Amino acid sequence: MWCDPQPNQPNSIAGGKRPLTNMSPIILKDGDRPFMAAGASGGRRILAAVTQVMNFIADFGMTADQAAHHPRIDVSDPAGVSADPRLPADVIAALAKDGPTDVVEHGVMPINYACPNFILRGADGSVTGISDAASPWSLAVAQA
Repeated sequence: MWCDPQPNQPNSIAGGKRPLTNMSPIILKDGDRPFMAAGASGGRRILAAVTQVMNFIADFGMTADQAAHHPRIDVSDPAGVSADPRLPADVIAALAKDGPTDVVEHGVMPINYACPNFILRGADGSVTGISDAASPWSLAVAQA
């Protein structure tokens, strides 16, 4: 995706061009207290993943575990939306009504969604970290 061999694409190979970038690490604060830091791996899918995890926690009050395991959508492909099959049928139908929607699993291979990782700091100082279950790094973290 960073060096697209097809001409006339955002990341087509050409002299003087700069590739798109899609890193979107975040730090959320409650007043002066940082309570969440997040980022993801997954190319163009990063922005959607980080935004959804942030919303699950900050706007919907999910725990780290709930947010990490909640089904997501990906809107990074101009051809359509990817939807996790665990989403309610009416949500998938609403997405499909708006445009092409592929229902695809969130698994290790192929990677259909970015792999967000985040740390939450509770008001009491407790710290919880999550590595996306589909990321091969999750097993390494679990073993440490």
